[in-house]
Amino acid sequence: HWCEGVARSVRSGATLMAATADTPPPPTFVRELGHVVTSLARGRTVDAAGFESHSDLALVCGVLGACSEHGGAAAEPLDRVASVLRGRAAEAAERHTQSAQARWSARVMTVLPIAMLGLLLVSSASVRQVVATPVGGITIGVGALLNLVGWQWLRRLVDGTSR
Repeated sequence: HWCEGVARSVRSGATLMAATADTPPPPTFVRELGHVVTSLARGRTVDAAGFESHSDLALVCGVLGACSEHGGAAAEPLDRVASVLRGRAAEAAERHTQSAQARWSARVMTVLPIAMLGLLLVSSASVRQVVATPVGGITIGVGALLNLVGWQWLRRLVDGTSR
């Protein structure tokens, strides 16, 4: 929304510096975009290098830097950045929706063995006798460890994180 607001302001005749200063940044990026606005106001080029950890901000800063350095019409590049950011947000939401079943499967596969063991401990004397032995305790411990490893593995697969 911020890129679209800056583009509207530029299209209505404001300079890029004035448009970035007058358009309120989103609450999550006030500090970062404030740094960008300050750089533009002081006549410095906008450096996207400080935002490698957040690709959306790096993209916005790269376009703002190119627009401020080379001049010309900045509204169209800002509109295109806004379009790219909307596309990224839509794709992220789609991935989140499509992974919902996998997230629930991971929860069920983690909780079901624990719940089943609890039910069997309450209802079966033979299970309580086996669990009380050293072999039974080791078996429960190995099962719990494998359950934990499986839960972490599924969570990493669903979240898309890597080592």
